[in-house]
Amino acid sequence: MSEDIESVTQELNTKRIAFILNNTVVDILETNESLATTILSQPIIVDITSTDENTTAEIGYTYDQTNKVFISNKPESLLGL
Repeated sequence: MSEDIESVTQELNTKRIAFILNNTVVDILETNESLATTILSQPIIVDITSTDENTTAEIGYTYDQTNKVFISNKPESLLGL
């Protein structure tokens, strides 16, 4: 019985998002409500797979769109400097 409740709860929290380019659905993502909310809020999306130090990011960093760099909001004493 608890498995049935868990399954229903997961289904209720799952959101489906369609990605549309040039008026054509190109992908559909099933995700949790939190990520769906973030994606649907029209965020700036930046590829950070590079090893370039300017693309290093962590949750809470500020993004400088002009210079295309991430800025830590942590005091230098916490960065080990």
